[in-house]
Amino acid sequence: MDYNKRWTLANDLREFADFLDNYGHDIPDVNVDVSSRVWSWTSASDVPTAIALALRAGMKGADEVRKKYSDDFFRLYLSFGDLEYRVSCDRDEVCERTVVGTETVMELAPPEGEWTEKPVEKEVVEWVCNPLLAAAKDVD
Repeated sequence: MDYNKRWTLANDLREFADFLDNYGHDIPDVNVDVSSRVWSWTSASDVPTAIALALRAGMKGADEVRKKYSDDFFRLYLSFGDLEYRVSCDRDEVCERTVVGTETVMELAPPEGEWTEKPVEKEVVEWVCNPLLAAAKDVD
């Protein structure tokens, strides 16, 4: 992160913390969403490198470092007490999708009359991810 942007954000967070200290009793519960989204088409940096650097920084300074995979996304969570910082990217930016076979499964098909189940061929996929990601705990 650029120094000026980093300094401004840290200063704004300190200002907000002071606001909570002084006026928190007068406002509703606050939820804070702190996140970064790293996409190859919008980011000047290399996505795997950006994720690796965030993970390493989290290992040094966060209370807890966790990761979560979905079909399409990878998310890294860095916890600081009750505050959570989320870093997201496309899963295929940090993991390699490998088709290892196919299987036949039954799926509901839209009917001309009634819904029916039809056999459908589905890919069996394994994801091979950067070994550095193993340092973070998996989120259930």
